[in-house]
Amino acid sequence: PLRILEQQAASLGVPLVTGASSWEDYERVFIGQLREFKAKGIEVGVFGDIDLEEHRKWQENACAAAEMRAYLPLWGKSRQRVVAELVDLGFQAVIVAVNEEKMDRRYLGRVLDKPLMSELAAAGIDVAGENGEFHTIITAGPLFRFPLDLKIKGLKPVEQHCFLELD
Repeated sequence: PLRILEQQAASLGVPLVTGASSWEDYERVFIGQLREFKAKGIEVGVFGDIDLEEHRKWQENACAAAEMRAYLPLWGKSRQRVVAELVDLGFQAVIVAVNEEKMDRRYLGRVLDKPLMSELAAAGIDVAGENGEFHTIITAGPLFRFPLDLKIKGLKPVEQHCFLELD
């Protein structure tokens, strides 16, 4: 929900920029937003992908279309190391979506910490969720002025995925 994104931006002290798109026009809308950033003097898009070449190429192509540069600071690092650093630095990531073909919905709402990392690895689940197993939201950390207030309404199954329904 937009309320959560607004909370996250406020906690980080940054403006929230949103855009509406469908899957069909996502790339066009994304590049249009990048061009608006470029017009405001922003030269670089920063992305958190670790090692999925297809994502990297898409981000680089989108940035190039807007005459910007893509920067991927996590690129090439070990997935395990990236998540361990996130936890060690004090960031709190909460699992908000799972692909039920790859993992159970019982993980929804859990904080990604060292014990959960071990549990995921033992179950053969990538600890970074880079294979589409799960998605997280960062709710607290050293850059946050205050933690996010997540209100869980329930679960929302959609095809092979299950999402936390947040209010």
